[in-house]
Amino acid sequence: LANREYAANGVPVHDFDEAVALMKGECTLELLKDQTWKGKGPWNVPQTAKKLTVKSFAGCGTRTLKGDDTTRYLLQIGTGSTDTNRTLRIENLILQGTPYMSEDRQGCIIYGYGRVELGAGAILEKGGRGVLAEVAGSSVLMEEGAVIRDCYVYGSANYGSAVLIGKSNFGAGARPNFTMNGGLITNCVCECSSSQTAKDGYGGAVYVYTADFEMNGGRIVGNICTNAAAGINNYNG
Repeated sequence: LANREYAANGVPVHDFDEAVALMKGECTLELLKDQTWKGKGPWNVPQTAKKLTVKSFAGCGTRTLKGDDTTRYLLQIGTGSTDTNRTLRIENLILQGTPYMSEDRQGCIIYGYGRVELGAGAILEKGGRGVLAEVAGSSVLMEEGAVIRDCYVYGSANYGSAVLIGKSNFGAGARPNFTMNGGLITNCVCECSSSQTAKDGYGGAVYVYTADFEMNGGRIVGNICTNAAAGINNYNG
């Protein structure tokens, strides 16, 4: 495995392009080594993949995938409001954002037009926001053992530092939804000015806009917001 960096469907391959070629139906992409994607942002899951699980390769520990200093989005599932029936699942993997995702760039670690699932060992950290799922038909599921932490937004994008669900509601169909069955959202920061208040649509580690949020388990604790809601902002939810 010394010269291999990825595995596709459990089989080590020589490079990323070879792995992509094998992504069809329900498939897996596994990291054998930590990766920094330079010039990739966002990387969109191929349309041939109905459900793609991205995780660390067994026996290699928990690996980290991060962008470079110009990455606005790290991963994306779907291409628009008519492409919401595919799934991106993260397990046992650290997805690390960059400061470039913050401020008015409104970037995120995962941009979900389809369904995003955060399973055990999925860690999203140090981004702008963690997950953005804003179109009709998109959804986010967070399970026990998943973590979103240390994400940070400021400027005019001061809302949803961990999960932004809704906001625009592009297209017709089911409202975007976020189901939290477990996991932890912590130390995510919205740095709001004195004029950016919760009633005006700012703040919230979890931001719900024309969307649905169901919390069955997990914890949303230790998040920070100046002048507005720190935990959940159900704004026009």
